[in-house]
Amino acid sequence: MIEMLVSLAILVLLATVILSSHTNFTNSIILSNTAYDVALSLHDAESYGIGSRGYGSIVNTGYGLHFSSATPNSYIFFADTNPAAPPDSLPTSHPGDGIYTANSDQVVSTFTVGAGISIDNICGNPSSHIGICSSGGLSSLDIVFRRPNASPVITGITSGGSVNLIKACISLVAPGGTHWYVFISQNGLISTSNTLTCP
Repeated sequence: MIEMLVSLAILVLLATVILSSHTNFTNSIILSNTAYDVALSLHDAESYGIGSRGYGSIVNTGYGLHFSSATPNSYIFFADTNPAAPPDSLPTSHPGDGIYTANSDQVVSTFTVGAGISIDNICGNPSSHIGICSSGGLSSLDIVFRRPNASPVITGITSGGSVNLIKACISLVAPGGTHWYVFISQNGLISTSNTLTCP
């Protein structure tokens, strides 16, 4: 009887360890896939914006992503149509101001971050030595691509107004506390990492 209880205890312990490891592995895979999905959304915005894809009758539209600390489970893919370009503008000019404006800019799609994963921090660097994050007053982050520039317009919104940024980072977290990060720099380089962290 004692041997059977010991064997049962060992089996329960092994099953617990295996299930825990499986859950952690699954969360890790889902988290990395979500980070790649965000990076892919950035690439889509880049393709739309630099490719001068119009929105309705508006030409030379910039496209971008909007992240807000108020909505950690979603982000917005938008056409930067506000304000509209003047009718007599040059072919290289564009509508928009590089900042998402609700009810004025056009929402292309709203992406939901699911499976218990959330955007726990958005950060940006106004210079090479300074970083600001949502935990320190950055309420939203907009990354817009528009023709003819290959470089994105990266803008952070704080209580003091808008701030031009040279790079940005979006931090994603899984239920177990594991993080994955998506980076974009002023030269348009988009990357993901689970080792480098947001500033």
